[in-house]
Amino acid sequence: MTNSETAIKLLMDIIPRMLHSFTTSIRGPEVGMSPAHFRILHMLHHQPMSMSEMAQKQFITKASLCDSVNLLVEKGWIMKSRDQADQRRINLTLTTEGEEELNLVKRQLHDRIAQRLINASDEDLDAITNGLFKIEELFLK
Repeated sequence: MTNSETAIKLLMDIIPRMLHSFTTSIRGPEVGMSPAHFRILHMLHHQPMSMSEMAQKQFITKASLCDSVNLLVEKGWIMKSRDQADQRRINLTLTTEGEEELNLVKRQLHDRIAQRLINASDEDLDAITNGLFKIEELFLK
């Protein structure tokens, strides 16, 4: 197997397992947030956006997004408002309570990752960090 094939196999194996681990952490009893809700809060943390923009960025329909958005509005974590220039457009904004909830979940995820890395040597941490920077460079820029 070539280096390229080995890398592809490892990425295809490891990434879904890591995502599953993070998803399980978010859904756990001490967090209790669905991955879809986490994604919405995380996206709104970076900038307010319309329902259409949110759905488009997540590759889903507005109808699919609607139930999650309504639940987050009920919890007081996001706010819906009509666009002043276009009344058909619904804008979404993260509330202070939503920001606090997002930060809580991020801290809990941070702690879970830290537990996984607690016994890693400095050399292992350097290798992991360098590998992640390389993945970011190749796939996310």
